[in-house]
Amino acid sequence: MIIGCRAVLVVPTYQEAANLPELLEGIFRSVPDLRVLIVNDASGDGTAEWLRAHPAYGGRVFLLQRAGKSGFASALCDGYRWALAQDAEIILQMDADLSHDPRDLPRLIEALNDGAGMAIGSRYCPGGAIRHWSRWRRFLSRAAGAYVRIWTGLPLHDPTAGLRAFRRAVLEAVMSTPKRCDGYGFQVETAHAAWKHGSIVKEIPVVFSERREGRSKLSSRIVWEAVLRVPFL
Repeated sequence: MIIGCRAVLVVPTYQEAANLPELLEGIFRSVPDLRVLIVNDASGDGTAEWLRAHPAYGGRVFLLQRAGKSGFASALCDGYRWALAQDAEIILQMDADLSHDPRDLPRLIEALNDGAGMAIGSRYCPGGAIRHWSRWRRFLSRAAGAYVRIWTGLPLHDPTAGLRAFRRAVLEAVMSTPKRCDGYGFQVETAHAAWKHGSIVKEIPVVFSERREGRSKLSSRIVWEAVLRVPFL
């Protein structure tokens, strides 16, 4: 069985320092020996300084400091490459804004141990839920999932979800072709690539919560990019 010490969790950050203490505490309480890579896009809020002073820095906590704000997909790809270079057998990802519950991480790892090539923490499969979203935002999110299924055939309830885990071989296959999207579109691209490579993609029901600190990085550009590029995956 693959456990945390052979797994790396990639967390992209930009201006998320206020959330990091609670986030790391929850991660290590859930998977004590997990290695965590924070990919930081030159945040000006003390993120890098706080991480370098963390007691686990260099052992379980690592920092990939980037020179500027280069985007979500780019941050994840840099993190994936770092994790693969560390010989990780499982590579996970989650957001830094506390919308994902670290207690779900062991369930993603368990899904891979049970034979899945990729596991997704799904808000919309049976048992999943969302807290503190308006009806309009829920409608838009579900509509995005339906749009993806219509154009790609991807058999997922929640193809844009950001809580994920990959087996090494699956992520290597996903990374073998260039990605064209950022944000939601990138999430769809990677799930679609894993599925097209013949991997079992399993959805695990999770409860998603709206962020409590900081501001969302979602922009209209990211939304329209996904709308325009998904049909051509």
